Amino acid sequence: MARAAKAISLTVYIIGASITVILGSLALFGPDQPIDPDSMLLLSWREEAFLGLAVGALPMLLAGLAAHRFGAPAHRRRDLVLLLLPGFVCAAGALFLVGLLALGYINMFLNR
Repeated sequence: MARAAKAISLTVYIIGASITVILGSLALFGPDQPIDPDSMLLLSWREEAFLGLAVGALPMLLAGLAAHRFGAPAHRRRDLVLLLLPGFVCAAGALFLVGLLALGYINMFLNR
């Protein structure tokens, strides 16, 4: 049972970490062109990547904790930080979106 839990948790973690790398690179180096110019809400690839990072923050942190719990690493503290790094990147994307939303509200109230 422990062997299956270890394999499942590490597989989910590796998939989540690769998605985090892809979305992070899109968020940093992606184009600013709208995905669908005819849509009601114009979102660029960068904004869509930040939304994906924000949605994946909690599952990625949980996957990192599960990989640490079932992986039994040799250096527990260092490996915990390295395993939680993709989750922290996702949480930073979520924090960035919350900050943009707060600045938008402040700007809206100041320009009245």
